[in-house]
Amino acid sequence: TSLTKWGTEHFRQSEEWKNENGDKEKQKRKDTIFKHFLEKNPNVVGQDNENFIVNCSVHGDIKLLKAIFSNRKIIGTELCAKCNPVESNISGKEVLLSKLIGEIYDGELINSYKIERKEIDVFLPELNLGFEFNGLRWHSELFKNKNYHLDKTKLCNKYGIRLIHIFEDDFDNKLEIVKSIISNVVQKSEKIYARKTIVKKINKKDIIKEFLIKNHLQGFVNTNINYGLYYNDELVSLMTFMKTRKVLDKNVKEGEYELIRFCNKIGMSVIGGASKLFKSFLIDYQPKKVLSYCDISWANGGLYKKLGFKGDGITPPNYSYVINKIRENRINYQKHKLVKRGFDINLTESEIMNGLGYYRIYNCGNEKFIYSI
Repeated sequence: TSLTKWGTEHFRQSEEWKNENGDKEKQKRKDTIFKHFLEKNPNVVGQDNENFIVNCSVHGDIKLLKAIFSNRKIIGTELCAKCNPVESNISGKEVLLSKLIGEIYDGELINSYKIERKEIDVFLPELNLGFEFNGLRWHSELFKNKNYHLDKTKLCNKYGIRLIHIFEDDFDNKLEIVKSIISNVVQKSEKIYARKTIVKKINKKDIIKEFLIKNHLQGFVNTNINYGLYYNDELVSLMTFMKTRKVLDKNVKEGEYELIRFCNKIGMSVIGGASKLFKSFLIDYQPKKVLSYCDISWANGGLYKKLGFKGDGITPPNYSYVINKIRENRINYQKHKLVKRGFDINLTESEIMNGLGYYRIYNCGNEKFIYSI
């Protein structure tokens, strides 16, 4: 009967039905697809023919071309076209970093400051201090060579400028610590004097772990010698040690130690705190030598020099793998470990990781410091 009436086996296949209902069905399918899209993208509140309407916490509802939205979503940058202008080469998160610094520091601030055809993302001329925002994709091996960050740091040092690198995953996941670092270097932190604090040796791992995760950019490392400063019964500063690991020095001898972590509570600067903690360690353990490494990406080694350490060279830039928008330690992905997990022994570490869609990003390396009796 359908074949006789409509020329098709089912009425919905006929041209007559399509002419009457096809557009409605297409729109219904589009509405369903867009509904699922909105569930996955809560910042999108509507659309028209060419744009998505994106809600910004600062500027309200903003129109953004669908193609630009797609690109920004892929690289994880700021969506708002006012926070991150479409015609600008500056990433949205770089804009947010500049705003953050401006909220903390009230002196002159220059964006995209140029030296020798290079740019410092944010420059504070009164302090000779620069900040570089390193997006995990655009600053990875896909677009930058392994010495890129170190070379820019060296260039800034040439002009007497201290450069601090802010990596995207730290900005996204450790923003309070990033704010604290900025506050400290622009001298806006709350100040406490070490003479008003009490030194205590800390043996409880959970106290150490919680403090380092909340207050140190590199997080927790298990150590067995830990000293803290307490102010009004609150832990405000921490320094941790362990015997020097053989992986760092094959000729390690008895009486040689490594300073692993030092940090203050976020938002605080404990004047003389590091010296007080280090002195307590020296008295208790009387070490022959103390080794430590300073991450050049965000520290300049000034603390070590105040404590009496001497520089002993700079290690080459080291890499991490970008996995799920976070830098993961390369140690976890060494070739022999990957082979044990079933990967092809004939491939290199990087070939295996690249095949999985992971890529490397390099830091500036570390400066080695040694304290000798």
